[in-house]
Order: sequence, then C-alpha cells, then structure tokens
Amino acid sequence: MSRKIMKVFSGLLALALCLAAVPAAFAADDPVCVLDVTVALEGTLPEPAETLSVVMQADDASYPMPAGAADGTYTMSVSGAGTYSFPTITYSRVGVYTYTIWQEPGTDATCTYDDTVYTLTVYVTNREDGTGLDSTAILYPDASGDKAGSATFTNVYPTITPTPDPTEPPATATPTASESPKTGDDSSAALWAGIAALCACGLGAVVILKKKESAS
Repeated sequence: MSRKIMKVFSGLLALALCLAAVPAAFAADDPVCVLDVTVALEGTLPEPAETLSVVMQADDASYPMPAGAADGTYTMSVSGAGTYSFPTITYSRVGVYTYTIWQEPGTDATCTYDDTVYTLTVYVTNREDGTGLDSTAILYPDASGDKAGSATFTNVYPTITPTPDPTEPPATATPTASESPKTGDDSSAALWAGIAALCACGLGAVVILKKKESAS
C-alpha cells in the first residue's frame, strides 16, 4: 500500500473517530437532576406494606421531566419504608425550572399520612469556561425555610398491642427469693421438737409414778 493511500486512510479514520466523539461530548455536557424520596413509617405497620404514590409536577408542562412523565406529571409508586429516586431529568437549555412534589394519601383511615409539599428549583446556567452547562438543584419543604436533602415523608400508623391468645396457658411466675417455698429443714426441726416434748412428758410421768410407789 502506497504512502498516499495510507495518508488518505489515516485521515478518514481520524475523521470518523472525531465524528463519533462529538455526540458523546455534547451528551456529557447536559446537566442532570436526580431527586431522592425517603419514606419513614411509625407505629404498627400493615402487612403487606401499603403501596403509596409520590408525585412530581412541573410548574410548566414544557419543563424537562423524567422519562415516562405525562403532561408535566410523573407518579412514582413506593412500598414500605426506604429511600427511592425519581428517574433522571436531563437539561439542555439555560433556565430556571420549578417542580412541586407531594405524597398522595393512602387508604388506611387509621394512618396519619405526611402531607408536606416540596418545591424543587433547578437552575441551569452556562459554565464560566463556555464548555457547556451546569445545574444546581434546591429543595424546600413548605413548612420550613431550610433546604432539604431529599423529599421525606413520615407516615404514622396507630400502635396496636397484641391481644393474648385465650388458648395459651397463663404464664407461671417464677417465685422470688422472698416467695421461695420453705425447705424441709424447718419441718424436721418442728418434728424433733415435738418428739422431745413427748419424751419430756413421758419422763415426767415416770417420775411421778415412782414417787407415788415410794410413798405407799
């Protein structure tokens, strides 16, 4: 293969590599946002665990949303206590994007469901070096001015004390030291005391009889 052909081939290969790298570079510059949701449960928990819904709604239906959203709304199902995450939101334009997050109450009439409403604000800006975009996400609960690391919902179920099973025999209490049964030592002592008293009485009777015989 001549040098000229080799140069042409090398140039085409380099161009192909550059074109392949361009989309990846732009994709890597797109900032993303992932929001965590923490569900905490208190009290006597139902069996099986209740399935609840946590909703993210864009304040403008045109804002970027997780994949699977419809009309600016994404609903995530959660079951039991734990930490869950909304799917990734990807941003390609500079702007300020706001979302509202809340938990839909369940169907258990005895449970107090957390009705906190969170506001998520995502700021997308140009990088100072002009190489792409940056994003900053801030989450606020409605009842406090403090920023939150995740949307946390604490649901409280009533505490139920188990009812004793009537078919089970009652538990026998272990006697304490003061309630411990007396040992056989005390009863033996009483027995010997009784025998000694009888012997004393018999001895006294013999003495009296002997005195009477001597007097006669």
